[in-house]
Amino acid sequence: MRTLLEYVGESGMRTAPWRVVADLREAEGVAQKLGAPLWVRSMGNDRTFCMRVDHLGDLPLAFAKARQRAGAADVPLLLQQAVDGTVCRLIGFQFDLTYVPVEAMEESYLEGFYRVPSMLAAPSGLDAGAYAETMEAAYKAVRTMPPAPGMMEMAFAVGDRGPVLLDAHRRTAPDPFHTRLLRLALGVDLDAEAARVAAGKPPIAAPTRDMAAVIRWIVPHSGVVDGIEGADTARAMPGVEEVTINIRPGDVIRHVADAAARDRIGWVIAIGPTRAIAHARAGEAIAAIRIVTQSVT
Repeated sequence: MRTLLEYVGESGMRTAPWRVVADLREAEGVAQKLGAPLWVRSMGNDRTFCMRVDHLGDLPLAFAKARQRAGAADVPLLLQQAVDGTVCRLIGFQFDLTYVPVEAMEESYLEGFYRVPSMLAAPSGLDAGAYAETMEAAYKAVRTMPPAPGMMEMAFAVGDRGPVLLDAHRRTAPDPFHTRLLRLALGVDLDAEAARVAAGKPPIAAPTRDMAAVIRWIVPHSGVVDGIEGADTARAMPGVEEVTINIRPGDVIRHVADAAARDRIGWVIAIGPTRAIAHARAGEAIAAIRIVTQSVT
């Protein structure tokens, strides 16, 4: 089965160098060619496991972890050269021979080896030139792919030399976080748009709001949860739309290595008339929340 990246590669557009590998021996050979740093990740969508490898000697550990998270010993993995730049996640719909982009969202990640999103913001904040280049790259990428009505999601690293495609995949349903953000920022209902496309109707995706929305995930220290403070204070702050905390005293928080572990803790969503205000409000809400943990003995 071909990946969408394979189709895009045939168009000549810039992609982060990558290879699908079947086993560790093949991965080691590919890693020698790609060079470090690189990412080792399972395939599918943005909620899969991804680990950064800065030294090729760490590849066996990353490979084993990715296989373990994938839940099968023979599942193919993807090795990809790490690329610098602002990461933008572009949400859109493919319908017949057309592509209808909805919005590009900025994404940032937790520090460390695990590539886990810690912040997502709509709109992306790209300047006009970079935004136009990213949209042009997205249109070019979709033209190379087999036509299939539905949601298309692409991730680009946008740097001084323009956008570089990191990933492209189809979604059977919108990501709930994307749905929340784009409804708050643009007034666009991704669930309704996806239902239209599934029913054979073209998407509309016309913005009815001009706001900014930011989600920040709560990432406390590992350990046993001893107490949770400041959640009500955060909820009462201007522009804070949602404070969700899924953990309770007595729960054990382990190192956040993937999106599922991140989501089990909680998040904050804030809005504002500008990206700067929405970011500031989300940051203030996160700062007000304190998860007290004790080391696991």
